[in-house]
Amino acid sequence: MSENAAQYKTEAVQPAAEVQTTQTQSTYNVQMTGKSMIAAYLIWWFLGSVGVHRLYLGKKKSGFLMMALFIVGIVTSPIFIGLLPLGIVGIWWLIDAYYTSVMVTDANAKLGLNNASLSVGTLSHKS
Repeated sequence: MSENAAQYKTEAVQPAAEVQTTQTQSTYNVQMTGKSMIAAYLIWWFLGSVGVHRLYLGKKKSGFLMMALFIVGIVTSPIFIGLLPLGIVGIWWLIDAYYTSVMVTDANAKLGLNNASLSVGTLSHKS
């Protein structure tokens, strides 16, 4: 009975060792792409008044500030105080029509990509 137990242990260890060597030999190749100009402008058009396009481009402080102004403006608009923050957000949104392209270029330069492609990064597995 001890021979069967020893044989069982050997068989149990063998597949685990094979899996481990397969995992160490695998490599992943990730293609680095930058921020997309098209995606940035689509986000600006549909969610720009909330500041989401700024968050996408790495401008977290101004993105959250724009979001806060928008929320305060919406909440206080029934008593007409909210018109001022909403007006500021509207003007800011229009200025960002030009500035979004500058922010995309800056974000890609920070990533070290001067001419970033518009494609989505891929993850490929090489065996």
